[in-house]
Amino acid sequence: MSLSINKADLVGLVISVLLLGDVSLVLLTLLQLYSSSVLDFFLVLFILPLGILLPFPAGINALFSHGPRRSAGFMRGYALWNITSVINVVVAFVCGFVHFKTQSSSNKKHWNIQSWNFTLDESGWWMLPSGLLLCKIFQARLINYHVANLEVQDRTLYSNDPDAFWRS
Repeated sequence: MSLSINKADLVGLVISVLLLGDVSLVLLTLLQLYSSSVLDFFLVLFILPLGILLPFPAGINALFSHGPRRSAGFMRGYALWNITSVINVVVAFVCGFVHFKTQSSSNKKHWNIQSWNFTLDESGWWMLPSGLLLCKIFQARLINYHVANLEVQDRTLYSNDPDAFWRS
């Protein structure tokens, strides 16, 4: 039994993996914000109401819709929610930075050997929001290419022969 996957299916697979990574990073970021401050959690969640959570259902809807025209329309909606949620990610950065600065200024320590221990609680606040931002930027670029391929409806785009595109 051989497993063969064409390039159009590979794009769908990559988008679904990015969707899973996106929803995982969103939930971890919200959990991190909730552990630092409930106000930060609600700010990120409701600056654009549920804008950080809605790209996942929109992406699933776009991936599993039938027909290239219908799928392209749903993909545009997914792209819109994905880019809109970047505002919520920026709010998460701001909230994390403010919380880090207020926590570090209230916990001034003397310079000693123990102060060089860096933990995720102190200096790694930026990792989850930056990973989420990178994921969203990569998704936006991939969605643009996928929508363009859905609208053209030319299967020679996925051909290994570049001359096949110009012959049709």
